Amino acid sequence: MEILNLAVLPGARRTGIASRLLDGALAAARSFGGQRAFLEVRASNAGAIAFYERHGFRPAGRRKHYYASPVEDALVLSCGLGEDD
Repeated sequence: MEILNLAVLPGARRTGIASRLLDGALAAARSFGGQRAFLEVRASNAGAIAFYERHGFRPAGRRKHYYASPVEDALVLSCGLGEDD
């Protein structure tokens, strides 16, 4: 599974909506036999990185100069979707 975009309106942030969206997406992937989830996040986005790490994602790589305006690296994060992961 690849997560391309997860967004919550600014006024609704820090209410658990993002966690529920992510948990639902990961559960759906598991139900279809998914084994691993991947995503990219700006290297400077400490809040998003901490959020994903709380949900079991770990660093899996770096894509140099992945983003534009401003140019920035992307961190690739992944998590296993199995019971043992």
